Amino acid sequence: MKHISIVLLLLISIQSKSQKHNSISFNLGMMKFAQSVYPLTFFTIRGINYERKIRNIKLGIAYNRWVKEDDKIIPLDYESDVKSKDYYLWNLKATEKKLVARQNYFMIDFNFFNKLLLPKKIGELYVGGAFSYTQGKNSYCDTVILSPYPPFDDIDISYYHKTGRYFGLVPTINYNYYLFKEKIILGIHVRARKYFGLNDTQFDLGIHFGYNF
Repeated sequence: MKHISIVLLLLISIQSKSQKHNSISFNLGMMKFAQSVYPLTFFTIRGINYERKIRNIKLGIAYNRWVKEDDKIIPLDYESDVKSKDYYLWNLKATEKKLVARQNYFMIDFNFFNKLLLPKKIGELYVGGAFSYTQGKNSYCDTVILSPYPPFDDIDISYYHKTGRYFGLVPTINYNYYLFKEKIILGIHVRARKYFGLNDTQFDLGIHFGYNF
């Protein structure tokens, strides 16, 4: 709630008196990761967006976060590792200190979009991207201890946690359809989130609805 309050204050501070040049929208969607294990289900990411339209350009700020705080995003290489006892027998040093899960992430995006020309009755298509900051909880494998007693197949793993902070880029495609004299916005969006220092890409697919003013 703290982050949402900050974004809302920013939105209020940059509102304009111009009609229909500003918009606030809410979005819901699903996430897919290129290098991590996560169930592909809807309503796993939500957010709020403010945008300011200047001719065919839109500038904006958005706040998004993962819906389920307890869900863990597990890297694919670790998921395959934990299924293999041999991995721990021969790669203990490689396993220790490895990032094994991410949780409870939020994203703040600074957006830039350019409108592609479409017939007005079809709606509007925008392509662009964002400079983004993301933060959440990272879990790392601390130590791996093999049982010294026969049959030597028990593995005891301990973990430690740190706050993950990353900056990145977010290529985005937005489609908007308007109702009630272009006051109501309905649309879909696709995003690809790539953060520096994080060996994964997060894909967002969702719907958004909002209001022009």
